[in-house]
Amino acid sequence: MKLALLGVAAAYQTSIGTDRILRLNGEAKLASAEVDKARDLISTLDVWGHAEDGSLELRATPAHAKIFAELGLNVSDATAEHVKHFEWFKEHYDEQVCTKSAEDCANDPAFYTKYQTLEAIQAYLQNLDTQYKSVKTRTWGQSYGGLNQMGVSVVGNGGGDRPIVFYFCGEHAREWLPPMFCVYMAEELAKRYEDGDPDIMKYMNTYDFHILPVMNPDGYKYAMTTDNMWRKSRKPNTGSSCWGTDLNRNYAYRWGTGGSSKNPCDETYMGTAAWDNVETKNLQAYATNNKLVIQTDVHAYGKMWMHPWGWTNALPTDDAKMTGAGKATVAAIKAVNGQVFAEGTIANVIYIASGSSCDYFYGQTKVVYAYAPEVRGTSFQPPASNIMPSNQELLEGMLAQVKYAIANS
Repeated sequence: MKLALLGVAAAYQTSIGTDRILRLNGEAKLASAEVDKARDLISTLDVWGHAEDGSLELRATPAHAKIFAELGLNVSDATAEHVKHFEWFKEHYDEQVCTKSAEDCANDPAFYTKYQTLEAIQAYLQNLDTQYKSVKTRTWGQSYGGLNQMGVSVVGNGGGDRPIVFYFCGEHAREWLPPMFCVYMAEELAKRYEDGDPDIMKYMNTYDFHILPVMNPDGYKYAMTTDNMWRKSRKPNTGSSCWGTDLNRNYAYRWGTGGSSKNPCDETYMGTAAWDNVETKNLQAYATNNKLVIQTDVHAYGKMWMHPWGWTNALPTDDAKMTGAGKATVAAIKAVNGQVFAEGTIANVIYIASGSSCDYFYGQTKVVYAYAPEVRGTSFQPPASNIMPSNQELLEGMLAQVKYAIANS
């Protein structure tokens, strides 16, 4: 076991080569033309998140740093800070990630104190199915690599055909906090429902809850075992040595209209066509055959609660409702641990991004309450001590979101 642990820890990346992690701010002082140029460039790069001071962090070359500076942005280099975190995480890997067998990890009462592998998460979901009458495991389909997109339905008495609250996590493989929340959300709903919590009973008598903790199982497993910075799917790209598609650029609505890349080697590679990755295709089939009232695709990091549109800076027709639910959500999050989340459309809060999940769910399947949050932290894998605080604040945010939707649908 010790040798296996050393092998896993050794796979944890501590270097980004010659690239730099840049911090950008000062957009407010730029003319609109410079803002547009900066945002166009940012949308093609590997954006990481927002730092605590609100600046945008992204991975880029020294040449990109020069371009941003010439446009008038304030540019600083956060590479050393991130590399230091990588090195710390690798040194403390066995304290941050459960490295026992999947069964042992899933049966550990301290499950939420460490990051969990795909196998441990799915074993834990099976345990919830056994423990709670309201929980049933379900699948959205198989991944390119043949792994199960396993999640759960959490359904109150007499349910099964109510409108659905659909949460999914783990679309970007390197983002390890969100899958832990999706598992926690399922458990807390089931536990509180069976304990007779009046609010939870009301919500579950109104909606069914479907929760998918790891939407991208191939990528998540690869990030856990081989390259912790892996973002995309694991489907090979014909004619290229670069693997994978950014699944959150692979949905059909306004696919390929900006903020995504045609280069298979880029982190925002959109694929050769919408739905050409089975993981997104499975969600399309699911959305077509179910009535969803809320959809939330949870990402990391940067403390943002965002809604459509991503493909344009224009506001959607239902922006008032989306913003109302978003503000209720971020207020509930802040009340737990004091974390302040930005709220607004994807394009206006961070950058243009076409082919995203929530643009699809809103634009094509008419889910008004469609969201793409970015959770707490200053890294894709912040210290595992963030797991429970993140779980608790996101749960309260989700409950506020559901309460608002019930009152305003």
